Amino acid sequence: MEEHTFRKPTFYPLNYKGLCRFAQIFKELLPIIQRIDWAEKSVTL
Repeated sequence: MEEHTFRKPTFYPLNYKGLCRFAQIFKELLPIIQRIDWAEKSVTL
């Protein structure tokens, strides 16, 4: 029981910060990914 109560508060903020950072990185990379995807499609066409 103690391990579970100790683990949860420490894991949640780390997970939340990681999720926010991942969202920021994803927002920055999304236009680049779309540009590359469009370039690949135009090249294949």
